[in-house]
Amino acid sequence: MDPDLKQDDQAFWARLFEQRETLAPRLPRLRRGGIGHARVILEPGAVHLGLFRYRDPSWPRLGIQLVHQGPTGQARYRECVARQETLTESLQQALPAHGGIEWFQSVEPVRSMIVTARSAPLPWDDPTLVTAQINWLLRAAEAFWTLFAPQHLPIRP
Repeated sequence: MDPDLKQDDQAFWARLFEQRETLAPRLPRLRRGGIGHARVILEPGAVHLGLFRYRDPSWPRLGIQLVHQGPTGQARYRECVARQETLTESLQQALPAHGGIEWFQSVEPVRSMIVTARSAPLPWDDPTLVTAQINWLLRAAEAFWTLFAPQHLPIRP
């Protein structure tokens, strides 16, 4: 990867992490998930909430994905599918401008996802644009967290 793009990516996520407490106070601390990604683990090895920013020239985009993997994750996904209509409606009401809500499963590797993404036209060097991307990602992640975390996190006395 081009060193300038890598540096830009690191700066973007560092800024997003700094603004999380202010813009998305219910969202727990995020962890880096690699170039263009951050995540929050809901159930280790089974469910995580991923934030992404892809610089693909054919469709640069931002998005949120709730990823279910392994037997426990697949069972959790089936629980969500049983409430798909209600959950999708709740997400559509809670999310700022988005490109729709997609539910899908892949075979290899076995994983299921609930995803929303929106276009993020290049170039990404405008500070106002970067601020808007951070705001959208944090608001969308908090909406997913608020809706899905209670059914995935263990109940504590």
